[in-house]
Amino acid sequence: MRESAEEALGNISGIIQRFDGQQLSEHPDLLGSIPIEITVAGINALAESELVKAVIEDRSIYPNIFK
Repeated sequence: MRESAEEALGNISGIIQRFDGQQLSEHPDLLGSIPIEITVAGINALAESELVKAVIEDRSIYPNIFK
């Protein structure tokens, strides 16, 4: 599973960069999880990707209304 996640990471890194995301660990964990911080639009883009199986948040997702 980790190898599959490593391959997917290479393919989704463009999405992460495009939406000013940041990987919080260098490699996926044993379950293939890749923790990142990213904008709400980035979360939506990742969720639409066929390579991303699930998006799990540890904070509420709100658009930035203060810009």
